[in-house]
Amino acid sequence: MNTWKLLVMMVVVLFVSACGATGTTTERETDADTIAESDSNTVSAEVSAGSITVSGMWARPSNAMMGEMDHGDEGEMAEGEMDHGSNNGAAYMVISNSGEEVDRLVSASSDVAETVELHTVEAGDGGVMAMRQVEAIEVPAGGETTLEPGGFHVMLVGLTRDLTPGDTFNVTLEFETAGSMDVEFAVREM
Repeated sequence: MNTWKLLVMMVVVLFVSACGATGTTTERETDADTIAESDSNTVSAEVSAGSITVSGMWARPSNAMMGEMDHGDEGEMAEGEMDHGSNNGAAYMVISNSGEEVDRLVSASSDVAETVELHTVEAGDGGVMAMRQVEAIEVPAGGETTLEPGGFHVMLVGLTRDLTPGDTFNVTLEFETAGSMDVEFAVREM
């Protein structure tokens, strides 16, 4: 990690500690790192393979997905919207690419879910937010992609066990260029 990034991260940690605020992407990443360092079920702060580094790994408790999407006045889903109830979960992270070429997260798998999909959340017809499956999530060369609530995420469909705060679980991420990477996620409240 270069000195500039380290300095920025230290300033953010100090700011978050002083304010006690939560909610922004940087603060979520810091919270996930704090869980990784202090929880008895520790997870690595970051994992690397090739030019890809994954950090700030966290997941919502399984009951946190209920009511996530607006299904309109009649409770109907927008066209193309995925039906996700309480038997599902979502995992988030920051994926950095130090390489000179774009890489893509092309799939994920985990034993905590029957199916693991890559998703995004977009405004559909009438401004209704809809969760949609995507083929891949691009990570720009020399840049990063943040998977966060309201945007890209890894969807855990048909959980095989409850995800409760303090739990950890593994997900295998498959990148187009960097290959396979096993990542441990900490379950926490938003």
